[in-house]
Amino acid sequence: PTKTKSVSSMRQAEIPSEPPKTLYELERIWRSMKDRPDLFAQYLAIFKKSTFKKVAKESLSSELLTCLFVALRDHAASNVILTVLDGLTQTSGFSMMVHLLPAGDTLCMQSIFAKLLIDGEVSSSSGKLEEVNSLKKKYGLA
Repeated sequence: PTKTKSVSSMRQAEIPSEPPKTLYELERIWRSMKDRPDLFAQYLAIFKKSTFKKVAKESLSSELLTCLFVALRDHAASNVILTVLDGLTQTSGFSMMVHLLPAGDTLCMQSIFAKLLIDGEVSSSSGKLEEVNSLKKKYGLA
């Protein structure tokens, strides 16, 4: 029981309360959470759409993207998924990133969009449904 409490308080301490300001900061924090996609998903929840445009002046590493997609698929709420996916589309290297996505990441993206489409909050809102379909097109999955 004592061990569980320390792990639980450690979890909260590991998650920064501010989004990253640089790519280096994002990668440093991601590396500390690499084996904990649930924590990484909680960290992504504090990002704004503009975070990626500010941070990703250079391209994001493929390993970081893979972990980001897995965290979204397995642990993130629909609103977080929409914010992060839309934020990634605003980066300068987005079209190249989509072109170079490995097959595993493409399958993960398909799962993410399937998750969004079965979410009651998304499927009951025509605005959110349009947003999902627009993002699917941008990611080359429509």
